[in-house]
Amino acid sequence: MTDGRLLGLMLHPHQTLEHVSTVVKLAKQYGNVYTIWAGNLPVVVLSGFEAVTEGVINHSECFDERPVTPFFKTLANEKGIILSNGHTWKQQRKFGLVTMRKLGLGKKGIEYQIQEEASQLADALANTKGQPFDPTLLITNSVTNVICVLNFGQRFSIGDEDFLKLRNALFQVLQFTATLFHFLYDTFPWLMKHLPGPHKKVFAAYGQIASFVSKEIEKHKVHQSLHEPQDFIDYYLLQMMKSKRDPNSTYNEENLIQSIVDLFTAGTETTTTTLLWALLLMTNYPDIQGKKWLCI
Repeated sequence: MTDGRLLGLMLHPHQTLEHVSTVVKLAKQYGNVYTIWAGNLPVVVLSGFEAVTEGVINHSECFDERPVTPFFKTLANEKGIILSNGHTWKQQRKFGLVTMRKLGLGKKGIEYQIQEEASQLADALANTKGQPFDPTLLITNSVTNVICVLNFGQRFSIGDEDFLKLRNALFQVLQFTATLFHFLYDTFPWLMKHLPGPHKKVFAAYGQIASFVSKEIEKHKVHQSLHEPQDFIDYYLLQMMKSKRDPNSTYNEENLIQSIVDLFTAGTETTTTTLLWALLLMTNYPDIQGKKWLCI
């Protein structure tokens, strides 16, 4: 237990990765519920169907919060959706889900926006004229722009300087989470705070993202009363007004900024990677690709 939170690693019986095999062996020695330490973070391992069922169903309250490591606590201050817990998490998550549905998630409305970005992407791919190229940036731009439409009500041109800074800053933050320095920060936070290194650049990049979002919020405030809510910021500002007299409200600009950052970090890299894998598969199996096109 750390700060009242429990990090659970649930192992599926059919997983065959080497690290899974290792913790299964440990279960045979120490039992189906045991603790290992990842640096200064205790990890409770549940091994086997019965242990997982008991933990998730009968003791679900132990798993209903997300462990907040020192790095992410410094980064997001336990605001927003992904890196918050308790009352803040419940309010922000519920609002996020309801608002995304209002904006057309899972409906035809969002489909048209995605089609527009897909068309822009297809044109960009066609402009390569059969020459070798790296599709990563083109796909990242398109995915990021879909999220921009939901959050800000507009897309940005690929040459927009602020948009490029936003995209690059997002990539820098996401890339850092898989590095040794991220692990070192979470293990020795009191020391890393005073040392130079890539973590300092990541915090600066995160500040750039927050600044970009903050500017968009200020623009929305100016035109807030001129139209019905059109995007995530509009709906959130409206909710802030409705909740002014509620002492338990967590609807404020800090949570708004972090929630938007969460939507970018959760949706950009994951979707981009999925599309890149799809391209790779089509490249490796051109015969299947040809059949698919014939079907269309």
